[in-house]
Amino acid sequence: TALPISLMRKRNETCTFHKLKDSVQEMSRKSFAEKNLGQMKTVFPTAYEFDQEKGLPWYRGNKTEKKPEYQLTVRMNPFAVEELEDETFVRGAPEGERITTSLLLERRRVFGCRLLDQVRKQHREFLATKNVSIPDDQIRRWHPGFRLA
Repeated sequence: TALPISLMRKRNETCTFHKLKDSVQEMSRKSFAEKNLGQMKTVFPTAYEFDQEKGLPWYRGNKTEKKPEYQLTVRMNPFAVEELEDETFVRGAPEGERITTSLLLERRRVFGCRLLDQVRKQHREFLATKNVSIPDDQIRRWHPGFRLA
């Protein structure tokens, strides 16, 4: 989602959820919904800013759809600073500076690390329900009964 948002930002366009959805689905060939934005917000809370804005232009291929009064807008927060357990940081771009490829890659790395941390936490909780006590540094694979999907 960062790439379409950064492209719209370069063109000084407001990134609405519908524009983002179309771009992500075209690039990934997978469905994309508001639920996915919520999941991303859970994993990396400061990465994006969400607002409901009134009076934005409505660009949809299907002309029969009713124009909503409010639209969900999504902005990438280039000033997101996240501290991870291994004490690495993501620093945003200075005011007015373009979003660089290295910043996008760093944000992707942080997202992946934070997602893995959440899965590890859920796995620890799962192991606790099975009365299995293994130190984190000794876990080499997921328990066969632990559902990843």
